Parts: sequence; structure tokens; C-alpha cells
Amino acid sequence: MSTESTKPSQYDSIGAQYDAIKSLPIIKEVETANFRKYAVELLASGKSRVLDLACGTGFCSEKLLEWGAASMTGVDISRNMIEVARAKAEQSGKDADGRLQYQVGDVLNLGIVDGGEYDMVTGVWLLNYASSREELTQMYRGIRANLKPSGHFFGVCEEPQEDLDTFVRQRQLFLGGNRRLFGLETEYTERLASGNGYVMETWAHVDPPFTMRTYHLRKSIIIEAARAAGLEGHCEMRRMEVPEEVYVKDKDYWALYDSFTPKFSTIFIAVERAESTRPF
Repeated sequence: MSTESTKPSQYDSIGAQYDAIKSLPIIKEVETANFRKYAVELLASGKSRVLDLACGTGFCSEKLLEWGAASMTGVDISRNMIEVARAKAEQSGKDADGRLQYQVGDVLNLGIVDGGEYDMVTGVWLLNYASSREELTQMYRGIRANLKPSGHFFGVCEEPQEDLDTFVRQRQLFLGGNRRLFGLETEYTERLASGNGYVMETWAHVDPPFTMRTYHLRKSIIIEAARAAGLEGHCEMRRMEVPEEVYVKDKDYWALYDSFTPKFSTIFIAVERAESTRPF
């Protein structure tokens, strides 16, 4: 069973406000479409038991259920976020048959959630809360402990880069003249003493606005931590793409998005247990 955290969460003061971020074009039109595309590839429709870590107010948990998961368990460190997720599920009736449930838990001290043995563990904007190799390894240990031998971890995080110093300079230069263009204003406020990444502060320009503090670790750390935690299977990273039907609706807007190199985007990670033979 997951262990509830006694640490205060930055999201306790955000709660339902977080849902406003889902209306931003890069989330609504691009991230969700990419998430669906790759998640559906890994779901055994109607059979997959899924654990959604850092589930927040339940947006992705509900989507995965709609897309074919047999059952969903969402875990988040913020009690307020979980209360919002439960209220939404109750209001929509999606929790009526017992296929959707939520609980408070700290991914850094996860344990086995409801018996474990999940076909898939997801973490949309989970890994970016690890401030070090050690914390990231601990997250992966919790993920591995809950996966079937043939299971997959599927996550979304900042684009992995090995040369983060150059990446940060390029991104900050681009965003200097486009601070609110994509609705999310990100600043790299501090280089970690380990040299393995940066502290990030992100402003969500929604109504009402709010801020999030996260971390961006080097690409090699993401892989090394997974291996150290015992995730020895296939690992693949894919850059998020703007769907053609979205691009044509506002070519100028998305052309500017595409012009930024490195991308102002997220990527997807799939890690399989070593015993798995199923390709991603």
C-alpha cells in the first residue's frame, strides 16, 4: 500500500486551479494527443490495470480509462488534489463501478499499491519532481515494484538533454521575447550543486495564475537512475509532435513553436522490465 506523505505539497494551495492548465493549446491540442497516441499502443484494451502516479486532479487517469484501461488507480502527494479528483469522479459517475480510485501517496516512499502487479505505470510530469539522481532512482524503484514483469512505465517530462547548460541558454534566449506565448513561462533559476541539472520555476498564465517548482536533470541521469532501480528493459524517448490537424488550424502559432530548437516541448519515456519482450 502507498505511504501517505507528511510533507506539505506545493499543490495543496493550487487544488482545482490546476485544471485550467489543461485548456492551454500545448496541453489540450498537443500533449494530450501525443499521450493518447503512445498510451493506446501500450494498453491491452479492456485488460490493462494502470497505476497513475502524480495524478493531480485525475485528468490523465480519466483519459486512460476512456482509452481502454480496465482499471485506474491514481496516486498524488497532494491531499487537496486527490480530493478534487475524487469529487470529479463522483460527479461524473466514473467511479461508480469501482474501476477508478484515488489515494494520497508519496512516490519517493511508494511501497506496493493495492497489491501491485500493474500492466502499466504512468507518470505525466512526475520525474521532474526529482531533484537528484538518488531521488529519481527512488521514484523508479517504486515504479518497478508495482509493475508486472511484462509491464511498461510511460511518462512525460522535460526534453532530456545531456548539455543542459547550452539548452538553458538557448531556451532562455528564445523565451526572452516570447514569455507568455505558450501560456507557460519557464525560468531556470539555479544550477544544481551536483552539476546534474537545474531548478525550474514555471508560471502558468491561466486564471487564476499559479507557479510550480520542478527540476530538469541531464539525460544520462534519467537512464542511469532507471537502471540503478532495476528497470533493465527497453527505454525509448520520443519528442512530442504537433498533429497535422492541429497545425493547419493556426500555422503561424505552431510554426513559431516548431522554430524553437531545442524544442519547447515534452518527450515520452517508456521503460520495460527486463523480462518483457513486447516492443514499444
